[in-house]
Amino acid sequence: MSLNTKSFTSSTITANSSGIETLAVGPLTLLLAKIKITPSSDGNWYAEIYYDSACTGVIAYRTPVSSSVYYDPKMKNFDDTFEEAGGGRGLPYVDSAGSGNVYIKIYNQSATDRTFTIVLDYVGLVSEKNGKYGLGTDDPQALFHVVGGGILVGSPTGGDKGAGTINAVAVYDDNVLLTDFVFEKDYEFLSIDGMEAFYSKYKHLPTISGRKEWEKGKFSLGRIVNEIWETVEVQAIYIAQLNRRIRELECRLAR
Repeated sequence: MSLNTKSFTSSTITANSSGIETLAVGPLTLLLAKIKITPSSDGNWYAEIYYDSACTGVIAYRTPVSSSVYYDPKMKNFDDTFEEAGGGRGLPYVDSAGSGNVYIKIYNQSATDRTFTIVLDYVGLVSEKNGKYGLGTDDPQALFHVVGGGILVGSPTGGDKGAGTINAVAVYDDNVLLTDFVFEKDYEFLSIDGMEAFYSKYKHLPTISGRKEWEKGKFSLGRIVNEIWETVEVQAIYIAQLNRRIRELECRLAR
């Protein structure tokens, strides 16, 4: 079974009687699971899904059938003949005791005793552990931990870039995207000779953090972008200064 699939086999339900199966689905804050129920042999049966152990708060029920059926909370139906109770509550509801269980009451209308296989296929499982939430994992290591794929934000081009990636239309860092202060009159920066002396001594440019800062970690994207942006603009000023010197020399040589 994969991480997002759990399988249960019911106890034997005698002919023309019912049995209640407790599905321990874990401490889920959101359960979007397809539930497939398959009898061990042909013959009519039906099921009801509850969110309390007393089986009083019905979530859904299925009219008599003889084969396997699915409950799909996204489509909100149990095959095509599912009926949902209580104004469309759906499976995110678990029991009031907080055990993370749902309950299925199966009615065996056959003349023979039978067992039933119940498979939960989680579709978008969000688990909770110690105040942390996981998608695709039941042991999240951060406030929100995604395992098994990338994250898309909005409708960026390129689609999913794979596990551990984020592809977004734009990323804002504390609402800061630009460094437009370099060309202000009061902006101070080193001369070209001063810049050369700085990187010779400290092994990095004055406008970009050095190795010691990187080793501390926790650099934000906004800070990195701003430092690169500032550096490019300072280099543009240096280029302009060198260009003026070259033209002055050319004028002198032309005399």
